[in-house]
Amino acid sequence: MEVDTPTFEASLESSTFNVGDTVNFKFSGNADYVYFFSGELGKEYTKRTVFENEVNGSAEFQFTSSVAATGTSTNNINVLVSNDFNSVYDTTNVKKATWVDITDKVTLGTGTTLVSSGIINLAPYQAADKPIFIAYKYLGQNNATVTQKTWTIGGFQFRTKQSDGEVYTNASSFTDGAFANVEFKGDSARWVINSTTLTHLGLAAGNPDDNDWVISKAINLKTAVGDATGVETIKNLTTGYMPTSFQYVYTTPGTYKCTIASVNASAEGRKDKLKEFTIVINP
Repeated sequence: MEVDTPTFEASLESSTFNVGDTVNFKFSGNADYVYFFSGELGKEYTKRTVFENEVNGSAEFQFTSSVAATGTSTNNINVLVSNDFNSVYDTTNVKKATWVDITDKVTLGTGTTLVSSGIINLAPYQAADKPIFIAYKYLGQNNATVTQKTWTIGGFQFRTKQSDGEVYTNASSFTDGAFANVEFKGDSARWVINSTTLTHLGLAAGNPDDNDWVISKAINLKTAVGDATGVETIKNLTTGYMPTSFQYVYTTPGTYKCTIASVNASAEGRKDKLKEFTIVINP
């Protein structure tokens, strides 16, 4: 049986209010589900899923790191960024890209306890309409005589601050970042990629020298993961009844695009209906 479009309707007697006023929406009709998006930051219908802005946001990222107590190598990990890598994950194309070493901008672990890198501002390395790539390079030198250290990277978070003032998460795991290996030298070890960690084993003395990169996907600085955590559920199958009104109070002056989304859904399909209001809130 085909799913019907919701008969839900919503209305307002006015579109202009003052801070602290009660905005009273009147409802009629019906729907299986009804959701309220006020239009405030974190409560916007158009940003409830992945969306794209017109310009790059201001990017930043952070991670944690630790290093095994065994091993005598020093300074054998580097953090790099690029805005012109072509996403072909081989040594030839990695070499063609421009990579900026930002290791001196991060705090790296000095022992087995994970240490925060701090928040790294990527604005100096951004270019208009271009993505950003993050790379970790493991360099094992003098392996014939020196035991290498094992490094673990965790806690990866990549965020952009968009023009609307809100900070959005672009990636919160190495899976989100779609990190991939590129091996320049040595094949006895490489980065092991998991959702929450990147780990490079430190080889014993006597192994060949090692130069291994692990590089993220192109992180689009216009695209953000939706944030509508402030959505309010007016009706669902649990509540079971359709209210005839709904009240909301805005606490900050501004102009808001309020959306009330109604949905009918079953195993046979889904139909959506939106009611939108431009609401002006005066001081």
